[in-house]
Amino acid sequence: MLPSHDAAQVEFVFPQKDASISPGDDVVVSGTVRGLGGNTLWILSWHEDGGSFYQISGVEGISPVTTKDGPWSVTDENVGNRSDKGRAIVYFAVQANVECTKLLSSKHDPFREMPKGCITLPDQRGVKVK
Repeated sequence: MLPSHDAAQVEFVFPQKDASISPGDDVVVSGTVRGLGGNTLWILSWHEDGGSFYQISGVEGISPVTTKDGPWSVTDENVGNRSDKGRAIVYFAVQANVECTKLLSSKHDPFREMPKGCITLPDQRGVKVK
């Protein structure tokens, strides 16, 4: 879904732009958000080779990374494998209303379409598997 005029403002701090990782590395994804209102913030990844979306688990498993404005951080564990060599993994933020939060919370496998009520925020960061 495209960003809307009611979208929160998110800024990534880590990973650094175009960082390289080894297969199986942990990747710290962090930043700040403002303007969430009553929504939640989720961090998802998109893998260049598969075209699927993956939730990055929050503090309590499959959950938003934050429910309030301010700094946030999450670790994506064991990222990539040898077959991902040379491919990008892109992290992006999603502002989720109640409907989107419920749908993202129930997804345990990669998915190809963004659920209804989700707003993809413009800032993103990618890493490349070396």
